[in-house]
Amino acid sequence: MFERLSLDHTHLIPALWRRFMTSHAHVEGKVESIPVGIIGPIDADGCFDYGCAVQVGGCAAPPAPMTMLKMPAQRYALFPHTGHVSTVRSTYHAIWNQVLPDNGWTTPEAPSLERHNPTFNPLTGEGGITIWIPVVNAS
Repeated sequence: MFERLSLDHTHLIPALWRRFMTSHAHVEGKVESIPVGIIGPIDADGCFDYGCAVQVGGCAAPPAPMTMLKMPAQRYALFPHTGHVSTVRSTYHAIWNQVLPDNGWTTPEAPSLERHNPTFNPLTGEGGITIWIPVVNAS
């Protein structure tokens, strides 16, 4: 399930998750039941694609209205976010404005991931997520 959003409309993401979770139990072939957020690259207008997903194996057919997305292999930098999910924007700010430049990393035109920790509670928004940012050396 994907939606096109702007940085000013990230407050719509929880509703997308609520819709996704109504179909989550019906997804066959889950490798793990832990859901993953997929964030497409942000364009010049501050818009991006955001999707809710779960990793499946083999040739599992997704239930409607879901679709299959194959993710290419990437090198990722992983960042923990231990606070409430509503405060994740501050973690992204630190990643983009401090950690990536300080390490000489740039990002390819590839999706980033938000993987819910096993302790994450979708009802409370607590329990943490791990942010996966695709990186390449700037050199």
